[in-house]
Amino acid sequence: MAKKEIKSVSIDDVLRRKRKIRFLAFLGLLIILLLGLFYIVVRTEVLKVTGVVVAGNRVIETDLIKQQVTVKYIFNSVPLNNLPVAIKNVKVSRNFFKRTINVLVIEREQYGQWCNADFDCFWFDKEGILFTEAPRASGSLVRVVISPYIIEKGDTILPDRFLGNFLSILNILDELNLSVTKIEIEDLSRQEMTVYASSYNIPIMFSLRDNPEFTYEALEKLKTDFNRLSYIDLRSSNRAFYKYK
Repeated sequence: MAKKEIKSVSIDDVLRRKRKIRFLAFLGLLIILLLGLFYIVVRTEVLKVTGVVVAGNRVIETDLIKQQVTVKYIFNSVPLNNLPVAIKNVKVSRNFFKRTINVLVIEREQYGQWCNADFDCFWFDKEGILFTEAPRASGSLVRVVISPYIIEKGDTILPDRFLGNFLSILNILDELNLSVTKIEIEDLSRQEMTVYASSYNIPIMFSLRDNPEFTYEALEKLKTDFNRLSYIDLRSSNRAFYKYK
């Protein structure tokens, strides 16, 4: 008759098993506590948003921006996808002590006006983006571009291949402190623009196709003769043509 084999269990094995059971029980309890804490933090009044604070806006109404912030809890992400074109950027931060969402608004700067064939005028910024309606200005305090082309808000006033040169020309005029009464872009297929500058209203013709960097030196030399000039033609690359009265 075969003898049954009796397995012996050491005290160390028993203690090791007990420690393992205690550890698993502790771990399970810890998970339950963390889940409970997560529920309390996320789904109770503790971290509900109490308000929205808007700063930096000068033209855009505060309530319009607040309406875009629909989050309920302070930890939620804040999507702001339907803001007006007049807003260039927004920065969102949180005040956990006050439980508020803070929105810093960066609006587009009024750099010039684009007035179309229907005499509707709009502001554009330093990036050439049309962003809001404007009352038609006159004189040299505001850059006014007169063109038959109708541009939609949110679009650039010129195609990319011309826009950089156009903005460079405006920068050159600023650097030379030349007052501008108006700018005309009548036919974009000709790839040129005419600027009426100084109190003498001299027409200065620029190419939108070529880099205008050379025009700075030419205008600087001719600046003192503006009262005696009929026009200045800078449409040919690196060449300046002009006519005295």
